[in-house]
Amino acid sequence: AVVSTQSTGLKIGKLNHSRWLTLGSRIMRAWVSGVGRKEDYENLRTFAEYIIKVYYNTYAAVKHKSSIVHGPTHLLNEIRSIRTGFSTHIQNLVLESVERNAYFAHPEALILGMLGDSDAAVREKGITICQDIMERSPDRYMPMRTYSRPKVNRMANQISELCTMRVQKGSPYRNIPYAGRWVYRTVKEEWVPVTLPPLPDVLNSLEDYRDKPLRLHYPCHTQTVEQRVALTSSSVGNRAGIKRQLGGAIAKAEHRRNYPGRVTRKHFKKRRLC
Repeated sequence: AVVSTQSTGLKIGKLNHSRWLTLGSRIMRAWVSGVGRKEDYENLRTFAEYIIKVYYNTYAAVKHKSSIVHGPTHLLNEIRSIRTGFSTHIQNLVLESVERNAYFAHPEALILGMLGDSDAAVREKGITICQDIMERSPDRYMPMRTYSRPKVNRMANQISELCTMRVQKGSPYRNIPYAGRWVYRTVKEEWVPVTLPPLPDVLNSLEDYRDKPLRLHYPCHTQTVEQRVALTSSSVGNRAGIKRQLGGAIAKAEHRRNYPGRVTRKHFKKRRLC
């Protein structure tokens, strides 16, 4: 166990894991208050250091730059913070979890990140990769695009190094007779063709990004996702049976859609008293 049974049984309040800071704030509260046993001091200190050095910083960075273009940069900075601030044992534990959700290390996301980078040399590399793929592969939009998690490079210092992309001689697919093709390595140690982002407007304007970085309004994380997770969590916790849980969540979402804003029971009570 990471902490003792006595510390695990402490009641630190109601938690909702859809809110990024809730669990972290509870752990920091336990750290500041000095609760738990002395045997748990080092583990609790490690949790607190991770929250301060990585968790809160990543949260603030995503909120500050929420575009999908900045997703690979957030991932890179998170890996850097873990790599420089903790022991090898802690790094291996945390990075395993990071790699399971490292979809922003996929080549499609990396290409968008390179096109939106402030460094002109990085943008030029992204433009070169896109043009090379379009020249070599007329059918650059595959009928079935494989979006598997790539093998993340833990020692990356640039977003272009997060995933191993290279031109491989011979095609991974037998029915595509090209002499060379951009491929990337997945977690399962398989080479998979690089697919371009399904954004024709971006790919048709590659020359424009030599002078200015790409900007997109698609978010890498939204409050809507958090709200839906919170809605599902509360519905499951307050009702028994899958039908009632699903019905409660749908009814609440429908109510919010029909009555936007803060329209609650308390609101109606105030209106009746007036």
